[in-house]
Amino acid sequence: MSLTERKNNTPRCLRCLEDLASSTEIASEYHQACSKQLFGTENPPKLLITRSELIASLGEPLAPPSEKTKVSISGHQPKFQFSIHGGKVQFGDKSSTFILKPSPEKFPNCAANEHAMMLCMAQMGLPTPPMGLLRLLDGELAYVIKRFDKDSVGQRILRCEDMAQILGRQRDIDGQYKYDGTYEETFEAIRVACNGNIEVLKDAIRRLYARFILGDGDYHLKNISLIAPLNSQAYSGLSPEYDVVCTEVYNHFLPELALEGGLFSSEPTTTPSFDVNGFNTLGDFIELGKRIGVDQKIVEGFAQEATRCRPEIDLIIHRSFLSPFQKAAVMEAFTKRRKKSDAYESAIKIGELSVCDEEKGNRIVAPASDKAKDSSSNERFCVNQATCCNPDPKLRPTKLKKNGDICSYCEKENKRNNQ
Repeated sequence: MSLTERKNNTPRCLRCLEDLASSTEIASEYHQACSKQLFGTENPPKLLITRSELIASLGEPLAPPSEKTKVSISGHQPKFQFSIHGGKVQFGDKSSTFILKPSPEKFPNCAANEHAMMLCMAQMGLPTPPMGLLRLLDGELAYVIKRFDKDSVGQRILRCEDMAQILGRQRDIDGQYKYDGTYEETFEAIRVACNGNIEVLKDAIRRLYARFILGDGDYHLKNISLIAPLNSQAYSGLSPEYDVVCTEVYNHFLPELALEGGLFSSEPTTTPSFDVNGFNTLGDFIELGKRIGVDQKIVEGFAQEATRCRPEIDLIIHRSFLSPFQKAAVMEAFTKRRKKSDAYESAIKIGELSVCDEEKGNRIVAPASDKAKDSSSNERFCVNQATCCNPDPKLRPTKLKKNGDICSYCEKENKRNNQ
């Protein structure tokens, strides 16, 4: 997808975010090609109902909101099945081919958030079903996604099971079962279920890293699913992406990773990099890859791809239907996660390494002239060390040229955050 800078207040497509030109497209808020790709028709369906009427008239949604000890955005989000017959929307149809998700009251603009995050996932090369936005009668936007487990007439074509089912987690009253476990345990279960297919394991780590970078702290067991043909017991791989939301927009206190046990289940359960930094970096994902048989260079490639996509991701957020405040919050979350990921390189420079390297006795030690703290040296470096805001990871922490504890890059970032 190649987005262009938005010109003033030019109307833009509710699917691809590109500008609309013709009066017909402006009226429908869709390019004809985008509507055809998602709905199979040149014009999208009309939703002649408000958000409150939708919820009141249709009764309980697929995933009814509930109060949970750990807030799950997907658990609070009303979801409605629908199909399109003769250009008209029919809710609750057994042959439904779409799912509609209006924004929950607790999470304003969640529909626009999920739409933007799914576009970002697609930009990073991850599989996503056709999806977009539809405008309700009251002007609010609802997220719509085409079901990947059904064909165009609503016949089921795939078997889909989430990892809570595969791992045998038992439902509980507050929904905490889907947060029970670690990603290492989950990916080991994927390895077994997919007969050791290394490509599926690469895909699993790539998706986890992408969610981490985008600030999605709700990647729990029910958001990770395997698919298989209906006539086969063998899983073919992971399902297309779904339920991707930048949760940091709504709650900065949520953990970075959804599963209670974090990344690792086998000992040691932390890496030297984590012990130094106190947060996950690229090194932790590299370590996870090593434990399930994915080469370090493969995981580093995922990080490089995310970096290459940064301009396009910035533009997606800029042109999205999020509020200006939420756009800034998403960009801040993305920038913060990228810095945390990059902190791995700085940690390596000051003598840290992965667990697997340490076990082999290959401890990486920075040369005496490097940026490790040395009491005998007169050189001073930014106190933020691995999380220094210097845009060049190789120059972190920044060498100080004046009095003070932090560099000019960090000073600018602090001022921006306090505005």
